Amino acid sequence: MTAEAQLVLQYIQHTNKNVFLTGKAGTGKTTLLKKILSTTHKNTVVVAPTGIAALNAGGVTIHSFFQLPFSGYIPTVDFKNTDNGMYFETKQTITRHFKMPQSKQTVIRNLELLVIDEVSMLRADLLDAMNEMLQFVRKSSLPFGGVQLLFIGDLWQLPPVVRHADWQVMKQFYSGIYFFNAWVMQQTQPVYIELKKIYRQDDEAFIRLLNNFRTSNNTPQDYELLEKQVNENFDTKKNKGYITLTTHNRKADDINDKELDNLKAQEYVFLPEIIGDFPEKMYPLEPELVLKKGAQVMFVKNDLSFEKRYYNGKIGTVFYVSENEIEVYLPDDNVKITVEKYEWQNVRYALNEQTKEIEEQVLGTFVQYPLKLAWAITVHKSQGLTFDKAVLDINDVFMSGQAYVALSRLRSLSGLVLSKPVAIRTISADENVLSFAKQNEQIDHENPLVQAKLEYLWLKVKDTFDWINAHKEFLKWIETWVTEKKSTRKIYQAWAQKQERLLETIKNVGLKFLQELHTLFTADDFRIDHLLQRLTKAYAYFFPKLDELAYDTLFVLEQSKKKKGFVLFTEQLRVFEDEHIKMVLKLIKTNKMVQLFGSGIDFSKENLNDQDITSYRLNHLTGIKEILRTQILDIDEIEDDIKQIPKTVKVATTDKTFALWQRKLTIAEIANERKLSVQTIYQHIAKLISEDKIDITAVISVKKITILKELFQNNSEKTLTEIKAEAPENITWDDLRIYKSSLKSVSTK
Repeated sequence: MTAEAQLVLQYIQHTNKNVFLTGKAGTGKTTLLKKILSTTHKNTVVVAPTGIAALNAGGVTIHSFFQLPFSGYIPTVDFKNTDNGMYFETKQTITRHFKMPQSKQTVIRNLELLVIDEVSMLRADLLDAMNEMLQFVRKSSLPFGGVQLLFIGDLWQLPPVVRHADWQVMKQFYSGIYFFNAWVMQQTQPVYIELKKIYRQDDEAFIRLLNNFRTSNNTPQDYELLEKQVNENFDTKKNKGYITLTTHNRKADDINDKELDNLKAQEYVFLPEIIGDFPEKMYPLEPELVLKKGAQVMFVKNDLSFEKRYYNGKIGTVFYVSENEIEVYLPDDNVKITVEKYEWQNVRYALNEQTKEIEEQVLGTFVQYPLKLAWAITVHKSQGLTFDKAVLDINDVFMSGQAYVALSRLRSLSGLVLSKPVAIRTISADENVLSFAKQNEQIDHENPLVQAKLEYLWLKVKDTFDWINAHKEFLKWIETWVTEKKSTRKIYQAWAQKQERLLETIKNVGLKFLQELHTLFTADDFRIDHLLQRLTKAYAYFFPKLDELAYDTLFVLEQSKKKKGFVLFTEQLRVFEDEHIKMVLKLIKTNKMVQLFGSGIDFSKENLNDQDITSYRLNHLTGIKEILRTQILDIDEIEDDIKQIPKTVKVATTDKTFALWQRKLTIAEIANERKLSVQTIYQHIAKLISEDKIDITAVISVKKITILKELFQNNSEKTLTEIKAEAPENITWDDLRIYKSSLKSVSTK
């Protein structure tokens, strides 16, 4: 990992500073994002400006998560809309969109890290609207409501889209349309870190050329290099493996349709398997995949297997296709690949009731072969792809950044063909972007890191022991009971008063303790050993009291949950139960963070993983439900619905299937549980057999295996379709695929 990537991880794990992670195309931004998501200890949500970008990042769209309208936003209270057909939200009107379920508010209040991917497309006004929503729900005037933001993207890629008429109004309030032009960004300076090492290109001349175009330092030599790549008569039929990058969907579709029609082979149409909630606007591919033998295709995902045989953008030719099988030939590697389907997930974020951690919930899945026709593609859809060979038809570029995106898709100049000479104006950089980059790229962010870490530790400590608001909100709630003459909740009045007194005691002692800690943190000779000593004593004092507070609140919640007439009481109490449990969990986590800080160990998910946190609520809940079952109480019987704590570690889709298989579920039951088709589960089973995790005899009978062995021995060079034609009727497609996977397992031993 590069020094810049390490610096990003340090700022994310150890500070609350906002970070802008940028870098040229091919510098590994997406790879680093995956590393951050797999190691961070913070409650994290990933969003992106578009559905496809969100899907690729494993997150959700900005508009869906923040419940924002698609109209523009003016960050003032006195702006007045006119009758010109345009409408803008303002600080005064936008709050009406913030009415959301308690579950959604809880996720936002527990949010610690918000990742915005493909930030080059994020408009300034949309970021200001996001800030308004975070401050409103979290009841905080801090930028973004105190949430840390990680902006990821390359500002030389595709820019935000704004209509000319809208911009005529917006430019009265904004100096530019990029995210860094937002009003909220004038209050907070993000740490600007650029990844420098380029993994996509290794052609030094090409790297230098791309860098010059990024910074508007073009030289005559750069244009001479490009002139050499111009070939107006280049024939893609004679030169196989080239994809044409163009600027409009219509052009790309026409080229692909024409080339497919020219092939005389039989046409096959593959439809996706869509299960659950997966809106059409989020489809990662066209609804229909139409193929013929000889069609030029590209992979749209990286190979997840150990072999890494293809990547996102790898070009090949359909060697064989039938209703049940696709083989793609990769001429550069001289290999044939039997293509397996890929699963895309539509997710939402929810709070784990037990651990108070934000987790993904799968709403629906889209399963399809990760292929698309590849004689042509638009520049917009090529963002994020890597090509070995391409013809660039970019003379009528209509968006800033498109020409650079197109050029930077290539690995080297040797694979680049320009259909016509490229005008200088089409590649020139946006002055607004250049100015922002120059202001930030010279700032040293390594030296301030130590101070930022200490500031973050103080913020965590302060947040842990500051219980003023917790007491204030609980007191405000029980004071509303006094005016009620008849109220079912009055039977809990003595309990509520006891809880309020306990909260007040904790609050007062906590304030005195924070004053002591502030003196320690601001001392010229900060001593971590002194902090550890004070925190150890504080933990011994506060934990029993917080534990009592949380336990009693949880007990009353469970006791009243299904009692008639207590629905509103339960809804109100659930908010305080969440708060009181979090007070305990914060104390445990902060105590461990200070210990790690003192030992010089990173704040990672692995290092901060604590069984006391993950099982705290569940252990109390188990005991409470046992008491309520065995005691005779004036309540309805409470169902035993304790669920296991979901794992916070992201698990591969095949491993999720394997876990259900180990629980002795049938393939049909696994498919139902996972919201996937039976065929997809069979594909997972085949992969698990190839990895020696499942024995083939557990899936296919010995009698069938004998038949399959003979079929494959006699037809090793044939496709599955040809073997199927010779197989008995009782041998299914799934039998063939699974047996073929078992042969892979044998060959790797």
